[in-house]
Amino acid sequence: MGNIMGRLFYADPMTVQGANDAKHWRDRAAEMRVLSNEMKDFEARTLMLKLANDYDKLAERAEKPAAHDAPGPSPRAKES
Repeated sequence: MGNIMGRLFYADPMTVQGANDAKHWRDRAAEMRVLSNEMKDFEARTLMLKLANDYDKLAERAEKPAAHDAPGPSPRAKES
């Protein structure tokens, strides 16, 4: 159990670039699924699988261009 807990609470330093890296989030999702298989407690396993699904959503979001990066009108109102 100590080995699992050590892996759960170790975090790579997150950079802004990493937050937009779909592979990073897919890797975390895969890791959560592997760890969930090691969990004997049903609630812990369920939580780990929920985290994996949330990481998948972050990966999907990272794959889409950010709305604020899209060209469009200035957020400032034009003066008349």
